[in-house]
Amino acid sequence: MPTYNLQKNGSFLIKDYNQASPFSNFLPGIAGSFGIPLWVFYVNRGQAISSFGLRDKDGAISEFYPANKAYSLTPYFGFRTFIKDSKDNFYEPFSIEKKSLKVSQDMAISSGCLELTDKNLKLGLQTDVKYFTLPNQAAGTLARKVTFKNLSKRTLELKALDGLARVIPYGASNGMLKDMSRTLEAWMHSYPKKNYSLFRLIVDPADVSQTTYIEGANFNHSFIEADGKKSHPSLIVDPAKIFGGNLSYSRPDKFLTKGFSPQGKQVTSGKTPSAFSYLKLKIKPNQSFTLYNLFGAAFDTETIEQLVKGIDAQYLEAKEKENNEIIKDIKSNAFCLSGQPQFDNYLSSTYLDNILRGGFPYQPKGSKVCPYYIFSRKHGDPERDYNYFNLSPSYFSEGQGNYRDVNQNRRMDLFFKPSLGKANIRYFLNLSQIDGFNPLLVKGQKLYFETNQAKKILKQYNITKKKFQHLLTKGFYLGEFFDLLIPEDGVTDKEGLVLSLLKEAKRKPQASHGEGYWIDHWRYSLDLIENFLLIFPDKLEDLFFNTEFTFFDDKYKVKSRNQRYVLRRGKVYQGESLEVDNQKAKQLKIRKQDKHLLRSDDNQIYKTHLVEKLLVLILNKAASFDPDGLGLEMEADKPGWCDSVNGLPALFGSSICETFELKRIALLLKNALAQPQPKPIKLSQTVYRFFNSLDKLIVAYNRDSSQRRDFTYWDKSNKLKENFRKNAFYFLSAKKNSL
Repeated sequence: MPTYNLQKNGSFLIKDYNQASPFSNFLPGIAGSFGIPLWVFYVNRGQAISSFGLRDKDGAISEFYPANKAYSLTPYFGFRTFIKDSKDNFYEPFSIEKKSLKVSQDMAISSGCLELTDKNLKLGLQTDVKYFTLPNQAAGTLARKVTFKNLSKRTLELKALDGLARVIPYGASNGMLKDMSRTLEAWMHSYPKKNYSLFRLIVDPADVSQTTYIEGANFNHSFIEADGKKSHPSLIVDPAKIFGGNLSYSRPDKFLTKGFSPQGKQVTSGKTPSAFSYLKLKIKPNQSFTLYNLFGAAFDTETIEQLVKGIDAQYLEAKEKENNEIIKDIKSNAFCLSGQPQFDNYLSSTYLDNILRGGFPYQPKGSKVCPYYIFSRKHGDPERDYNYFNLSPSYFSEGQGNYRDVNQNRRMDLFFKPSLGKANIRYFLNLSQIDGFNPLLVKGQKLYFETNQAKKILKQYNITKKKFQHLLTKGFYLGEFFDLLIPEDGVTDKEGLVLSLLKEAKRKPQASHGEGYWIDHWRYSLDLIENFLLIFPDKLEDLFFNTEFTFFDDKYKVKSRNQRYVLRRGKVYQGESLEVDNQKAKQLKIRKQDKHLLRSDDNQIYKTHLVEKLLVLILNKAASFDPDGLGLEMEADKPGWCDSVNGLPALFGSSICETFELKRIALLLKNALAQPQPKPIKLSQTVYRFFNSLDKLIVAYNRDSSQRRDFTYWDKSNKLKENFRKNAFYFLSAKKNSL
């Protein structure tokens, strides 16, 4: 009978986990500042790891499966352990087909690792498995420690196979694995060597005239260590050597034969490989034996060769500790000591979860430089299979995310890291457009240097190659710079270089339109402002009136009503509400710098203050009430965050939630304007006219007592909004009016 317990060390223990209700989870995918991360998903079936890989679903080492398939397939296609004793009795630890009450199977979940225990009292054998990823390594690597312990009073003589039943070679795309896996096998090759195996496609299987050679590889490295000496088990990459004709992988039919031998010819191409290690064990009573298994990926085979040369048991123990310390240090930002350990662990674990989507505000130790976000990524896992997650396979790893997700996961960051100041407010509100919408995909911040600055900093660290100067001046992510630098390996003070780059560079947010405009994205920035004022109430004037803001500029625009309202089968619907404006696309293309910053009519980047940014949002939203005067219309194809309301935009859906948020932003701005103003507040003439016209319309609405006043307001406010967007889409008037 499954039981669940929170342990004193913070781990979560599930007894009899194979019989518990199915669930999925993941290792955090954090490999330190100078490490390549892996994504690793697991379920409570079999040996748990359902899929893992480099970068995204196209970089799988073990194929990505949605949760419902992962629960079924992991016990067969995932990690497996097969054991025969001296009498050829067969046992598979962690099997879902547990047939004896004398077998117990436990799972212990921690933030940075996963542990499994299979205890077979009849056989007298305990098998422990621990998974964790290696931090600060040039190759993304999953470590797997398998320990066999003799619980009996007799010496156990065992033959064992342990490894991954199906390995996906490097270069295989998720699309081909799902739809053309048989065809894809023609390109698959395995390279078993003395102490490690490589798996990759020889060339890109794309149907093109000139093929591309695959340089990267997935790998498996296994070793055992006794008396300080490292040795290697026999490696098997051909699944037929183990399973024979049993293509379901339910039982290792070949291994069960008396004459089984790991020696002999293996088929190393044209099939999906395995990665197994063959061992002969002789374990005395109360003694243990450990197999160390590494599975990972790198962009070139030389990196793998260097990695396996320097690894031994002591090295892995140090890396395991380092991995735990990295995760512990992140969680310690939300340290809490109360009378409820469950609550304390919940806080720190929730903080870690926020980091995985919002990013971690990295700040070199001892410095006052504004933090730079790393470790962020678009969320996705077996339960949320719709998201195409991406863990950037680079140092200082950072990936793109959705505007809403990143924004809402940074709402409390200022509490933990006050040195962020108003950075997040500027970041997200500078992505707000003149029409009140924003791009979906946010891609962090790139760093930029002027040519003279770039030369100076490169000279300081004795970096001479021209490619680095080019990178610094065209714009770069922190990880991008070090990925280029590390092969050169001429800089000893890397921490000092990081500090210099962050301290001296200009930072510019990166974003792209993505899939469209959601109705709710704008309101998460209000949390950022309110939280800032809670911590820095004395900086209201500086934030609202003295801080520079810009507008994001893009080629996509919301169509007018007469273009987005359509007649289908005798009924009126709203659809295909966005379009690309070709004239704006040409404007963006010819801009040499800051392509996505809105210009004024004198062709200068339009710069403003927070008052105007918020006022533009208020005006756009206040002109978007539905014909009943209740909710704000879903005018741009997308509803809010809740997927269950998909389809409402076509039915002229609106949101009461956004109505309350409109009141909230209006009160926020009203409170700021109630403070004594040191100087007149200037607005673009384009914005001022919209404000003035809508203000008169609202006054008229309040005086109107007819039953049609909501419809009248809806019609006239939309006309004002459409006219404003038409006038402001290409540029704002540089001429200013006082508010």
